[in-house]
Amino acid sequence: MTKEKMVEASITVPGGTQISIKGTKADVLEIATFLSSGKDGKSGESQKSEWGKVSSRDLSGIAEVEDGNCHILVQDLKAKNTIDAARRLIYVTLLVRKVLLNEPKSRRNYINEVLKGYNLYDGNTRNIIPKDRALVKEGKKFVRLSNTAVPTAWEYVREIKDTTVKGAWVPTKVNRRRRRKKTKKE
Repeated sequence: MTKEKMVEASITVPGGTQISIKGTKADVLEIATFLSSGKDGKSGESQKSEWGKVSSRDLSGIAEVEDGNCHILVQDLKAKNTIDAARRLIYVTLLVRKVLLNEPKSRRNYINEVLKGYNLYDGNTRNIIPKDRALVKEGKKFVRLSNTAVPTAWEYVREIKDTTVKGAWVPTKVNRRRRRKKTKKE
């Protein structure tokens, strides 16, 4: 077993505050990405404090909690294609469960059931969770959003709530016919 090399980085955020980060390369990269991912001139720290003030009103029309279970209410995910729709649904589901149910991680089985409810669980979308690096996999049963994926999930929520944005993907089930092989008549 090799010991990971420790690295150090210094970041200056808007406002002149300088932050020094020490740790493994992966940890420093994740923290630096989070701190520098601010939009509209906001630093990651100010965004983090805004996310801490999130209430269930921010997710109204997106999901509801009933009997300790979370139900996604969204009809139009504002997605470009099936893969994008599945990714958006996974991110929003994980965010909703984190905010409304205070569950930092969710079972993969639950995520799969939500995907099946939207007819999105197929061979093309099945590998999104294992291959998406913004999702933290905890064993084979649990998954959660990384700190860098939370802003992306909130961006999806904003797009879903925005009535001016129109998605190109429509949830339909496509039945494909297989052609029969012709047999030789002898």
